[in-house]
Amino acid sequence: MARIEPPHASPTPYMEREEFSHLQSASDALPEGDVVGAVLSFPAADSYAYYLVTADEPLTLRHLNYCDGWTIPAPYVRGLEREDVLQMLEHRRRLLSFTRRPRSAT
Repeated sequence: MARIEPPHASPTPYMEREEFSHLQSASDALPEGDVVGAVLSFPAADSYAYYLVTADEPLTLRHLNYCDGWTIPAPYVRGLEREDVLQMLEHRRRLLSFTRRPRSAT
């Protein structure tokens, strides 16, 4: 069962695009099987809620106050398991490998 750190009710300072991009790049570069440092995004309203994995055992996430600062319900976070995070990271890797392919000249 995952935890949220700090408590869900505590707002975190607003994150600028450069800082978020740095975290996302580090997340994209994580070795396969690692989850600490992973940036996770969850659909929320008209955007996404972003979280950073800060610990593996127990799985712990920290809210990233980026863009609109959306959050997801705490019970949803508590239901996450390590395998869910690994699956989310694998989906992102596949998407990035597809979108970063060189285009053929036509």
